[in-house]
Amino acid sequence: MVDGYDNHRFAEPVPYVPYGLKKKSTTMGWIQLDKPVMLCHNEHDDIEVPAGTYELRQCRSWEANPVGIWTLNID
Repeated sequence: MVDGYDNHRFAEPVPYVPYGLKKKSTTMGWIQLDKPVMLCHNEHDDIEVPAGTYELRQCRSWEANPVGIWTLNID
């Protein structure tokens, strides 16, 4: 269970599976939401994340990659 990462905070702890392979990847892990959960951050509006399975990715440089995303719905 995790309640936040990188200045992002979930309204409640959510199930989290970390990326466990030794191969280098931008994938940090996966979360499974059984119901919608609010995600809060001090630099943007709070958003409601719908139920589903999400891959958490680390963007190497936001300035160099303005179209980068931190989640990918694979549900």
